[in-house]
Amino acid sequence: MTSLGYNERAWAIDVVVAVNDYAQTKRLAIIRAGGEATLRGGADERLFPDVILFGDSEKERVRHGWELKFPDTPIHNSVLLDNAAKKARLLGVSSFLVWNVNEAALYARVDDDDGFEPIHTWPSLGVTRRNEVLSSEVLWRSRLHDILDTLNEYFRSGRLKSASPTDVLQDRFLADFLGRLVSGTGTALQAAVASSASRTRRLRRWWAENAIEYGASRSMSPFPHLSVVVLTSWTNRFLFCHYLRHFYDVAATVDQICEDCSIEHAEKIFGEVSAQCDFMQILSAHPFSEYIGETSWRSLVQFNEFLGRLRLDKLPHDQLAYVLERMLVYSRRKAAGQFVTPPQLAHLLVELTMEERAASVLDPCCGSGSIVRAAYEAKMRAGFTVREAMSTVWASDKFHFPLQLCTLALAHRDALGQILRVFSLDVFLLSHGLPVNLVEPDGGREVTTTLAPPATIVSNLPFVRAEDYRAFNKLAGPTADASTLSRRADLYAWILLHLADIVPATGRIGIIVANSWLGTEWGMDLRRQLRKKFHIETVIVSGAGRWFAETKVVTTILILARRMPPNLSTRFVTALKPIHDWTSDTSDRLTDDLDRSEAVETPDYVIYHHSQDLIRIVEESLHGYTALFAECDWLPETIERLAPIKRFFDVRRGERRGWNQMFYPAQDHDIEVEYLAPVLRSSTTVRGLVAEPDGTAFCCSETLDEIERRGHRGARAWIRRFERRRNKKGVPLPEVLSRPGHFWYEMKAERQADFVTSVNPGDRLFVARMTKRSFVDQRLIALTARTPEVDHHLMHALMNTTLTKFLIEATGFGRGMSVLDLSKDRIATVLRIPDPAGIGQGDRDRIVEAFQPLVARGVQAVPDDLADDDVRRLDEAVLRAVGLIRFGDSIRKSLLALYRIRKAARP
Repeated sequence: MTSLGYNERAWAIDVVVAVNDYAQTKRLAIIRAGGEATLRGGADERLFPDVILFGDSEKERVRHGWELKFPDTPIHNSVLLDNAAKKARLLGVSSFLVWNVNEAALYARVDDDDGFEPIHTWPSLGVTRRNEVLSSEVLWRSRLHDILDTLNEYFRSGRLKSASPTDVLQDRFLADFLGRLVSGTGTALQAAVASSASRTRRLRRWWAENAIEYGASRSMSPFPHLSVVVLTSWTNRFLFCHYLRHFYDVAATVDQICEDCSIEHAEKIFGEVSAQCDFMQILSAHPFSEYIGETSWRSLVQFNEFLGRLRLDKLPHDQLAYVLERMLVYSRRKAAGQFVTPPQLAHLLVELTMEERAASVLDPCCGSGSIVRAAYEAKMRAGFTVREAMSTVWASDKFHFPLQLCTLALAHRDALGQILRVFSLDVFLLSHGLPVNLVEPDGGREVTTTLAPPATIVSNLPFVRAEDYRAFNKLAGPTADASTLSRRADLYAWILLHLADIVPATGRIGIIVANSWLGTEWGMDLRRQLRKKFHIETVIVSGAGRWFAETKVVTTILILARRMPPNLSTRFVTALKPIHDWTSDTSDRLTDDLDRSEAVETPDYVIYHHSQDLIRIVEESLHGYTALFAECDWLPETIERLAPIKRFFDVRRGERRGWNQMFYPAQDHDIEVEYLAPVLRSSTTVRGLVAEPDGTAFCCSETLDEIERRGHRGARAWIRRFERRRNKKGVPLPEVLSRPGHFWYEMKAERQADFVTSVNPGDRLFVARMTKRSFVDQRLIALTARTPEVDHHLMHALMNTTLTKFLIEATGFGRGMSVLDLSKDRIATVLRIPDPAGIGQGDRDRIVEAFQPLVARGVQAVPDDLADDDVRRLDEAVLRAVGLIRFGDSIRKSLLALYRIRKAARP
């Protein structure tokens, strides 16, 4: 019998007792009623030894914090029983015992139900008060032996089911344990960072590059996330060291990390193990490891002792590997951020990219290691030996924690003894012939090698916005070869251009990146730069949900090849099956179908092959790649019949002033009418194709002296209400709202609109006509007729055809909340409508007449619009007038395809 003791405040359970015949495989939870006492076991000739409840001396009792609080907590207390059941489920056991010295009861699951029922009870000993416990030791010791005898018989007979370490060490177990420590660890980390300028700078750099990975903003506190990372790093180190005991004797020194061990001594032990076994990326310290606080450290020491008593090294290797993998799953999901690459996506990326199986492959932003693990497995499936496969798989990352996870992903039994080519380096420092220090696993000798040009680069590149990375990564930015790339480009664009210089003449790059490169101005520059060195071979988007569901970032796969094939078509793929439902067979069928020259439509994916001539036309006319995920062979001829919208309208963004409480007053004001203007604030209030203002704006362009001279007390009182207020950062509003050429309280209602559309359309794509020229808010794009000769009724109809809606959809790109990302600049420079100059008076009248039923009803979602007979009649009238009637079905099909891709990113 082995007993394990933990303090309730630091650990998920009070007591775990392993009761067995001859092997430590049968466990149950013993929940003791009340107190801080622990059970400790010894060893003798019996199956279960004496259990020493209290220390042999008062000194020992005080040192362990033991208190005598047993009999006055009834064993049938509902809170106690609920807690016991919760802990039993957490441990994966089918039974638990509650005991308060005086009486005891054994509970077990009945018929695989989640609930527990009593199956054996022990009556009262008559010990009812705490001060009677020590004097009654003979009684309760005898009772405890009886309890253990009975438990042993239950296990021997099979009436209680066994629970192995693989049952206990599930991710829910670790989640509960770490969940109890995160808050205290965060407090300790915050104090350590606050006391050191260098630690403060280090944390700022880490958070700037990692906040988005956790679905957070830089304004949020980093300490909850940092706490999880640091604590998980510790648990991974302990767990992996116990795993290594199966193969290396020196790893047993982890048992020396016990109750009186300091963090400094623990680091020395991990260093000694690493020196003889390698795995430095796993066993080395996280930069903030030493600042977790005394309470968290003692709990981690208890976790290590718990692992030692489980004797993981005695498990069969397949069970041991399973335990390690389960813990790694938890680490990836909870501590590695939101961008942990699903295995199916990693497999697909590798299969599409790694053409030369025997050549080297590099993941320069390896994260948790899903992709390099997939590369290693692909090499093994191809028939290479472990040594051959492992010697050609390289991985690097800027940060320590991802390297720990990546090394764990590669460190399974077959790979032990092999040098793992995992190293720490900023991706912008990667170059040909780079010296890389690795450690031999046998003997710990450091080996220096050089990084050869990798035949394949595969990676899930970090998504960090331009405004975030520039402040902390001085290596990212314009170079001689990338000087035309806008500084507004996100970090991954700069990484990609740097990687383009690393791969050899026959090399390939396969990356997962955000979709912003498809539809932004800087995305055009990036594509132009890439085409100088690569063939853009394949682009894949998801039409069945985000690949990374817990973040708002929508991602794409981009495959680049140095070798230019004779037929430079690019394959645009939409995945129609959720990535977690993909199998290796699905990936194999996709890779086979990519070699076909014609379009492919299956229930799992759609493939379009587009020539470079078509891509050039689409890019020149729409400034993006979005349209290419649909059938668009009809587009070149159609573009010739269209006219740019800027020929007829000035296109502006609505007024953006800030501090809505001031500039959009509610009803409780006495502002004079001279300073109030009607405003349309939101497209959501627009139900039809004709829009009315939905609010009132405060618009004052006079000096305070002039306002007072005119006796306008209402306006002056309104301004005075806000002039002493501050924003959330404590900055006075007159300073916050200061703008060149404006009074701080001024908003000019000059940007008046004849027509409006949304900056971020959702289900509805439409252009609404204002009942009269009106002031509009920043969330709207204002279109104002350039001349009185503009035919408002005809223009209104032309801007609401399916063709124009397709062009609006293709002008932007989908965001994580499934809305379309547009801008007034893109609308002004890109959007076209059927050219009214080619429409005769008769066709004009038929178009306006066909449009009237749409004006009379509400605006519909895109799928409903496409099924509407009135919309079809309008489309036919317009397309016939401009000679494009044969493309009607193709246009409708293409719009629906793009809309569905965008909406698939819905949370």
